[in-house]
Order: sequence, then C-alpha cells, then structure tokens
Amino acid sequence: MTHISSRRIGGLVRAILSASAALALAGTLAAATYVPISDRELFLRADVVVHGIVLSSDTIEGADGRPETVSTIQPVRVWKGALPGNLVLRQAGGTLPDGRFFKLFGRPEYAAGDEVVVFAIALPDGDFQTAEMLLGKFAVSQDASGRLFAVPALATEDPKGIQILRAPAPLPAAEVPEAEPSDGRARPDRPVPGGADGSLDWDPAPRALGAFLDFLDAGASVPLARTESAIGDLTPLVHREAQKGMLPMWGYINNSLYRYTNGATATWSNDSTANVTGGGTAEATAALASWTNDPNSNINYTASPSGANKIHLNAPTSNGCGWSTCITSSGGVIGCGGPNGLSGSNQWRGDTYGTINGGEVWLRCYATLNAFGSVTTQSVLTHELGHTLGLGHSDQNVSTPDTCRGDEGAAIMRSVAQNRTTLGTDDQDAIRWMYGDGLTSCADLPAPTAATFSPASGSAAGGTTFTLTGTNFQTGATVKIGGTSATVTTVTSTTITGKTPAHAVGTADVLVTNPDGKNATLSGAYFFDFLDVPVSYIFHNAIVRIFKNGITTGCGGNNYCPDVAVNRDQMAVFVLRGKHGSAYTPPAATGSLFIDVSTNTMFAPWMEQFYNEGIIDPCNTSPLTYCPSNPVSRAEMAELLLRAEHGSSYVPPTPTGVFSDVPVSDPMAGFIERLAAEGITTGCGAGIYCPTRSNTRGEMAVFLVRTFSLP
Repeated sequence: MTHISSRRIGGLVRAILSASAALALAGTLAAATYVPISDRELFLRADVVVHGIVLSSDTIEGADGRPETVSTIQPVRVWKGALPGNLVLRQAGGTLPDGRFFKLFGRPEYAAGDEVVVFAIALPDGDFQTAEMLLGKFAVSQDASGRLFAVPALATEDPKGIQILRAPAPLPAAEVPEAEPSDGRARPDRPVPGGADGSLDWDPAPRALGAFLDFLDAGASVPLARTESAIGDLTPLVHREAQKGMLPMWGYINNSLYRYTNGATATWSNDSTANVTGGGTAEATAALASWTNDPNSNINYTASPSGANKIHLNAPTSNGCGWSTCITSSGGVIGCGGPNGLSGSNQWRGDTYGTINGGEVWLRCYATLNAFGSVTTQSVLTHELGHTLGLGHSDQNVSTPDTCRGDEGAAIMRSVAQNRTTLGTDDQDAIRWMYGDGLTSCADLPAPTAATFSPASGSAAGGTTFTLTGTNFQTGATVKIGGTSATVTTVTSTTITGKTPAHAVGTADVLVTNPDGKNATLSGAYFFDFLDVPVSYIFHNAIVRIFKNGITTGCGGNNYCPDVAVNRDQMAVFVLRGKHGSAYTPPAATGSLFIDVSTNTMFAPWMEQFYNEGIIDPCNTSPLTYCPSNPVSRAEMAELLLRAEHGSSYVPPTPTGVFSDVPVSDPMAGFIERLAAEGITTGCGAGIYCPTRSNTRGEMAVFLVRTFSLP
C-alpha cells in the first residue's frame, strides 16, 4: 500500500556499515556513573517511548570503524513520538566476528525475544539510541504468581561497572528557590529534591507493569502508583517465537514470506484508464519494465491485453484497501496491491516462502485530472507491483541480509510515495536476494566521482542552490560541505542538486557519499562567503582572496564590514601580512616607541614593525605618536602600499597631473599617480581619485591583491 503525505519524507542516508580496513580496538571505559532521574524526567527527555519485543541484536562495524550493536524492537505500543515501523537502536560497543571489541560499561543490553519498555532519543540519521544508557531500559518480567513488572535495567545489569551518585540533601524550606518550571523538567542548576535521604526521585524496585503503562498513558503527568510487590523471583518475559531472529524484509508481508518460483514471470493488463493525461497506460507499462529490466534478477513482468493479472488504473473502490471515494491532492491512500496464490510453499536461502501465482494492483481514482502527475503515478504503480513480487515496505522492516543499510528511505518500496520512477539500491538488492544472485549494491557498485561544483561560493548563512556533477551517484546520496550536511533536492547518476548548509566563513571540501558508503571529495571546491559580502558585491573576489591568503578573518560574526574605514592599526596588519605572508609574526612590542601604543595595545607589535620598516610615518613626531584609531585616507594608502612594495626609500616619478582632484603640487601626487600607473587603482570614477576620503576595508582588499599579486 502506498500513502501520499503532505510532507515528503526524506530517506535515511547514513550507511552504518564501514568499508574500512581492520582496526584494533582495545580501549574501554572503566565505569558508568549515574545520578538517577525520575521516571517523569526520563519521559520528558525521550523522543520515543516504546513497549515492544526485541527481534534481534547484532554487532556490526559502525561508520567510525568501531563495533556498534544494532537492536531492533517491534513495538506493541508507542506512547511518545512516531515510528514508521520497528524501533532501531544503535548503541556503541560490542564484539565483531573478527575479535575486535569495544566495551562500554553501563550500556543496556538487548536479546531477541525479550519484552522491554524503552525510552529512546533520536540519532541524526533517523535511528535511535537508549536514553540515559541503562536508565532508559526496563525489562518486562513476571513473578512467581504470573504478575508482570517493568524492572529498571539500572538495578540489574552490569552492577560492577556502575556508580550511583545521590544528590545533596534537600535545601531548607527558607532556601528553596522559586518553583520548578511548569513542564516538570529539572532545573539545570540543581537537582530535584527527593526523599529524606536526598536521593532523586528514582526507585530501583520493579514497577507493576499495569501501573507503569498507565503512568505512560497519562504522559507521565500523574504520580506512579507502586503498590504491588513481586512474589518470589522475577523472571524476564521471553517470546520464544521472536528468538529465531527477524525474517528478511525482502518478502516479509504481514509476518509471512512470499515469492514466485517461476522466476517471477507474469503478464499484466489494464482494466481502465487513469485520470491523467494519456490514461496511465505508459506509466503502467514503464512500471512493469522497472522490475523486468533490472540486470541482476530474472523478473519477467510484461504487459498484454489478455494478461491474467489486473492493474486497476481508476479504482473508485478496492478490495479492502480502505477507500470509497476518489483521492484529492490533499493526500490519503493512493494505491494498494499484493500477491496471491493457491497453496504451497517453497524454500529459498534458508527461509520458507508462500508460493506466489499472480497479483493485483489498484490505483485509486483521481478526483481531478492530473491530481497527481505522471511521475508520481508511475512511482505508485511500481511500488504496488513490488508488493506483488513479495516485497514489503523498505522503511518498516530491517533484516540481516540487508547489508547495505541506510538506503531504505530512498527506495521505491518505502511506505510513502516517492516522486521519481527509478528503483533505489534497496529495491535492487531486494530482488537480487529473492530473484537473482543474492549480492548487494555495496559489493559491486562503483564509487562515485566528483567533477565540478557550482557556484564556487555562497553565503555562510546557507541556502545557496548548488549543482554537483560527476558519475556513479546513487539514489539517496548525501552531500557534505565543509563537514556539514547539505540539503539534497535531486539525484541522478551524474548530477546532484541541493541547498548549501550554514557554515563558518572559509574554504570547504565537498564530500558526496552514496548509500553504500563509497564517496568522493572535491577539495576546496566551495567558499562560504562573509554574510555582508554577497557574490554580487563589487569587491567580493578580492575579499575572498585576502581571506584565503590569511590576511584577514573578518570583523566577527561571519562578517567582513567592507564599508568600514581602515584605521592605522588595522592597516599595519593588512600590509605586513600582504608583504611577508600569512605566517608572518612581528617581533614583540616594546611599548616604548609611541606614547599612544603600549604593549597591551591591540596590534602593538604590528604598528611598531610597520614603523620600523619605514612604511608608515608617525602622525606626530614630538612626542612620537602613532594614532592607531585614525582612519587611513586614500592618499596615505598610496604611499604606504608603494613603500611596502618597493622599500622605505622609494621615491615615485614626478607627477604629471593624472587625476583632476590631485594637483601636481600635492605632496602625495607622485605616489597616487604611480599607484595608477602600476594598475593598482583607477581612481574613484570620472577622472578623480578622492585623496582625502577614508579607505574602506573593501577597497583595501583590492589594493592588497593588486599590490602583492595575491593569487
């Protein structure tokens, strides 16, 4: 069944298997230290709260090369948050088959078949981890009389690796600060007072399961009743049917497995036309071809007017799919489908499958012409035909054969309709498992290559539309710029488009990673611009160049302040770095050279060196004064740059009168005209130079680039 959502749900794009070479891991943490918190606080901190059954718990190699344990829990009920299917927990630690291990004391352990109540927090890629380690897990156990309890894992698991700290004794009434926040959370500056011994509101005793579930049902907003005591020993409740592990997601529908035994050969016919331009026939034919044309499986789905298997292209009702009206663009179930068979089963790769003999697909009628376009229509038909092959929803089941984790959300078989028509790598791996060679895309797809990235720069605030070109991009590929994830909009095999993230100003590498973990990098391909220096700014390129040459880091807050005047203290830093390079450090300041520059004055070493190299004159000679905060005029700037370039004794040629506002009698005329002759300036327009105007930081960038030929 396919749903249309008012929000497009993005795919999970972080692969949790790494292709890195063997890494010896011997480090451990000696203990975990807990300051217990109340059950209510635990509820507030969690993103999801689930009562469920553990289906599997396996150790894999995580993206960072360390062992990581992945536990899958089938929910019985979800009290907080939303899940598309099973709860997938990823916890650091475990032992890999090759002997590598990482022991994290105080980590909760899960075993297939166990019934648990879990408080979990979200990971960035869509999976979860147990909240507050052992505090977030409760094992469902029964006593000698058969009554059920939720037993805190902190009270039973790994006691040798745990310290439990108690909070200070409660404050006297006169010293208790204002009331706690109305949401019930603890204040960050002090613990919530508890019992007479000063402990926090946490009890190691088992909670009666019924009362505990009622507590969760009330949103943890009412006191937890703890009136029952266990009789005899508590025994963990184990569901033996779950201990065999998870069934493969590929072919897993309603807790059973289904597949063809004839190589998935079937003919299909349309019994109507869809309310789209062209009637949907081309979309139905292309959907069949999507599965048939996969090169690594033997599926043979073909269209024929007499085909026994029906595609209902304009269904006002369906066989149990839950609609009796046509769908509008606001959303709902848009299609459904599945396999059928007479009887019998078949064995395949260690599992028993019900034998498929054919199938049926319904596309819900559209209330208006092209309520959903050709791409969405074809995507839905492809999805429902996938169900007839025996495929379940990619984002609602996870299994051991799926070694290429992370691409489930990009599959055609995810539970919410895609707006594209091609199979994802997870779809391709699924039919290779059920109808092909059993290999996966992780093993045989080539690594991506990255060729170009445009534009070359954009605002540090992010949101710039980009295009990345290259080869071998897979659906679900991710892009990071400067280590920060970008928003990917479209992916083809050769092009990725998206929006840049927010980032600090500077040069950034572009990293593209396919769902199978293979990646490619374009080094230094993008520059995050100062917030106040857009690409359209007249001095943009020069400002970028002086940043890359280490002459400036801006004026703070990811800004450059291009229109602010350059003062004499800043000028010393600009020019000396331009002359000597970004690694240059002047001698320590003496503090005895200028009466207005002490050793504590900002840029004091630079100003003293600027003077000692004969580049700048003092603003007063008796006493010797530097005037750090005085702005530098454009006339003064000409002299400073030429002395830095040619030496302190440089004397320019006799002026001839190039600029109408700089007479030859002006003491700075020779420097100004020489600056123009060397191509460093063209004046400020209309044949004038504006010698008395303050030099801005934007103009300064251009002068430095041209004077010192900065790349």
